[in-house]
Amino acid sequence: MSATSTSPYFPEKFRNYGPSYAPTPQVLVANYVYDVPNLGERFHSRPLGWVTDHWTVSGITQWHNNIRSAVPGISFTGTTSTNPQMDWTGGYEGARMLVVGSPKLASGASTSGPTSTPLVPAPGANVNGTPGNQLLNESVFVIPFPCSYAPGPTPQQGVGEQMSCYGNAGPGSLIAVPGTQEFNWDMTFGKFFPLKGERRQLLFRGEFYNIFNHTQFSAANISPSYNWPLWQQGVLEQTNSNLGRYTAALSPRQISLSLRLVF
Repeated sequence: MSATSTSPYFPEKFRNYGPSYAPTPQVLVANYVYDVPNLGERFHSRPLGWVTDHWTVSGITQWHNNIRSAVPGISFTGTTSTNPQMDWTGGYEGARMLVVGSPKLASGASTSGPTSTPLVPAPGANVNGTPGNQLLNESVFVIPFPCSYAPGPTPQQGVGEQMSCYGNAGPGSLIAVPGTQEFNWDMTFGKFFPLKGERRQLLFRGEFYNIFNHTQFSAANISPSYNWPLWQQGVLEQTNSNLGRYTAALSPRQISLSLRLVF
């Protein structure tokens, strides 16, 4: 990273440098080829050999752990030309979220809103969106109050010259998105049928991609967005209807079959 893009206010290792692996930091791949024993030859049975002999199984099995994503940015809806989103820091370096805890949700848990900010959820609303569509504890991502020359009448209108308005989120891919791990099996089954000798053969080949047809999500929406006029009044209303939803998946099972005559 060039010196012109580093922060003049925070240590570089804290503000500008972080892990850059994407989409996953750990990958395990296994390649294999297996020649199935020829039971027909072993038991001197030609009919059995037509079923069991001359099979080859090969494949690639891949395991990727959960993809990583950066801490969500500050996002609002409902801004207008007469009520625009303010300049959070008053300088060239923008604000980031305040991360106040672990975004990992306990099994079966749901959140009801931030506890580290005076903002409260709107009546009947959940900060994470629709219950059942929560991948992360979004309440740990807290919008900092903006800086101002002098403190405003409310924190939403400025808290004076404080460094807290910059947020504390680091750079890079930091969050493991649950449910996005990959465990994929691509396998090929091949068999040749000798036709009156080894020089003439009928070759069968079956290729199976994602043979077990596992649903494997590859992307998710974890970026909250809030109602700007209500936020100014101290109320959090989530406006991202896709928050906590998976947005992409790997291909389902695909099969390719072929038959070839060699002579």
